[in-house]
Amino acid sequence: MAGMFCMPAFFVPMKSILFLLIALSLTALFAKEPRVVSLTPSLTETICFLGGESALVGRSSACDYPAHIKKLPVAGDYTGFYLEQLLKLNPDYIVVNDITQKAQKQKRHLKGKVIELPVKTIEDYIHSLRVLGEILNRKEQGKREAEKAAAKLAELKRKAALKKQKPSALWIIWHKPLLIAGPGSLPDTIMKLTGLRNMAGNVKDEYFKCSLEWLAMQKPDYIIWTVNGVPFQAKGIWAGYDKKQVISGLNDDILLRPGPRIFDGIESLKKRCF
Repeated sequence: MAGMFCMPAFFVPMKSILFLLIALSLTALFAKEPRVVSLTPSLTETICFLGGESALVGRSSACDYPAHIKKLPVAGDYTGFYLEQLLKLNPDYIVVNDITQKAQKQKRHLKGKVIELPVKTIEDYIHSLRVLGEILNRKEQGKREAEKAAAKLAELKRKAALKKQKPSALWIIWHKPLLIAGPGSLPDTIMKLTGLRNMAGNVKDEYFKCSLEWLAMQKPDYIIWTVNGVPFQAKGIWAGYDKKQVISGLNDDILLRPGPRIFDGIESLKKRCF
């Protein structure tokens, strides 16, 4: 009869389970927080979004959101690394979207700490959530947020595919010279997700300089104006456009940074168009 009450071979005493859970919790609690320098605005936003702000010890001159991270020392800009500052900060990781030829030469002084993490598309942003989650010892949170972002992207694609009437648009990046968003660019993706048709979708370059003659031949339903620091004026080539056709005053940082706020940016653009 005694054999009837023997514990199964796979039975683990409750005390052992509790001890294991406590040990894992303590390991996570006392894991050394990495020292991170982020030299890309969208990566800096994502680090803060994942709750890793306390790990940040430096930023680039362009990193400005959340606003209070501007108190961090600047350790680089679009031209390259500030080596003296980086050596002083002694980070475990330096995360950056891409680096210039000058920065490539500087890398050898940084002992393999540089992690190039492209964030040019929404898919890149989703991938960065997972990678940064690993770096910040927030793996599960990074995975969870990546899954949420992927679901939002899939839903936007589904809704856009259902639209039978797709208004045409041109996205103006710069005015002198005229720089237009072409196929494969982030604005091109955003237009598609919004339910718009990019009239420059058949050109060769992601961003291209167009002539006034080319622009005059196009008759888009909308002009999307994100020329940083330059308000739209209905003069010259733009005189023929009705106010309702021109979408300006959007927050460029939200729309053109593949980061946590980009879905809010897409929704704001949709409200202006439909």
